[in-house]
Amino acid sequence: TMADLYKWLYDQTPSKYSMKSFDKLNTDTQDVLNVTTIPYPLLESGSLWTQWTKLCMACGLYIYKDSQGDTTCIYNYGA
Repeated sequence: TMADLYKWLYDQTPSKYSMKSFDKLNTDTQDVLNVTTIPYPLLESGSLWTQWTKLCMACGLYIYKDSQGDTTCIYNYGA
């Protein structure tokens, strides 16, 4: 699932970015990541940010820095 990919990318992301862990994401975002699957997950060469961008594009997610300074990922109903 894309939840597995999120968790893997989270583990690769340096702590200085304060990325929220999967269990700290809102329920809607967790649900989308849990139900979205791809038959052959493959991350080709590219930066860590490029890999996060691919995840966001596949699931309709946004990554931003919130008012507390944490980097978060959110599903906004594909908008």
